[in-house]
Amino acid sequence: MDLVALSEAAAALVAAGATGAAQSAGEQATAGMLERIRSVFRGDARATESLDEAASTGDETAVQELAESLRWYARRDEGFAADLERWAGGHVEVTQNVVAGRDAYTAARDQTITHHHGTQGTDERGTRQRDVHRHGTSDDD
Repeated sequence: MDLVALSEAAAALVAAGATGAAQSAGEQATAGMLERIRSVFRGDARATESLDEAASTGDETAVQELAESLRWYARRDEGFAADLERWAGGHVEVTQNVVAGRDAYTAARDQTITHHHGTQGTDERGTRQRDVHRHGTSDDD
């Protein structure tokens, strides 16, 4: 289980409730998970504050702090980690590799884009070749 991705997905789901992105069918599950998180965070003012802030405003800094707290507690409590996996496991971000003959446009957050220049100006091995033109010469000479 990837606790980094799992905790980030869980924190994003908490924030989704604040931004209205949560669907009504998932609201009950979200409320139940929030109570589970609160019970784990009980006595930890900083973690509880990040949970409350992320759940009420969706603030990005609070969401990041919440993800860190979720990860910290999940490393120490296998039952909590399993609960997070059941709740947020289906929402873990997907890493996507795109191979395209020209430019590719993919919508995602925190992605690395490599521009593909195609095969024009390359030899049979794909090595880039330069066009060499000498002043005053022609192919007809």
